[in-house]
Amino acid sequence: MKLSSRSRIILVAGILASVAIVAVALLATRGGGDGTITIELRDFRMVPPLVQLERGQEVRIKVVNKGLTSHDLKLQGKSGSQVLPPGFSEVITIGPFDSSLQAWCTIEGHRALGMEMTFEVVEAR
Repeated sequence: MKLSSRSRIILVAGILASVAIVAVALLATRGGGDGTITIELRDFRMVPPLVQLERGQEVRIKVVNKGLTSHDLKLQGKSGSQVLPPGFSEVITIGPFDSSLQAWCTIEGHRALGMEMTFEVVEAR
């Protein structure tokens, strides 16, 4: 089956967009050059929703509130960031991790609206 020029352009554009999305996701879950992972708090979700860490790893996280209301990020609902007003950020260090854990926004009702994420422990590569 031969594709028209327009179909080939659309196919290539779709492939490039997919590669870009994967690259952004990998950078978000693996962090920047200094090893810091950025987690965005939005109304009402966390980006990325999954961060993979190696067993025993401690991680530095920049928590950024990109929402229109105040949010926080607490590991198992206990330790983590302060309540951050819209536009504010905080750098925290959590871990070491022995098992996968959940984190969520502890402001009443926010977790039920989808503000939760997972820190998943994986074996060292």
